[in-house]
Amino acid sequence: MAAAGQPRTLAEKINGLVAAVTPKDRPSPYSDSELSALIAERGLLRISPTNLGNLRSGRNANPTMGTIDALAKFFHVPPGYFHEDALPPETERGIAEEIEAATLLKDLGVRSIALRSAGLAGEDLVPVQAILDVLRRANNLPPITDPAGASAAGDPTGDAAAVDADPRGRRRA
Repeated sequence: MAAAGQPRTLAEKINGLVAAVTPKDRPSPYSDSELSALIAERGLLRISPTNLGNLRSGRNANPTMGTIDALAKFFHVPPGYFHEDALPPETERGIAEEIEAATLLKDLGVRSIALRSAGLAGEDLVPVQAILDVLRRANNLPPITDPAGASAAGDPTGDAAAVDADPRGRRRA
């Protein structure tokens, strides 16, 4: 069973994935026709716009395995993601977190920071994370927690403000 807050129906799962892959600067998610064309461009099973519309609206909740496989390949999720209770809850949560991350990375600023961070050692990221945590608080945004339960700045207490401007992220005395 899906965890609270995660999509439960096939239609919700497909629509969530469509939202995640739709470019941020588009005024609306991909249409059924556009999605059908994108799937076909990848050389996957041809899914008609009507069939996609029925899946996305919930009118068809029982697609063929070929359709499930094509959608899974297109969205880079396991086929079991589309079946209720087919995946363990922790796998469902992991997929939901990856979809959320993909959605966040559509923001050019977030993507730019992520690209600049690639390849840096963990200890080099601590002060950057601390600065971002301070900025989030200053903008009344909720704190970010990594999957291991530590704050985004690598501080299990979530007290990123205790990290000063020292480039090694050492705590104030």
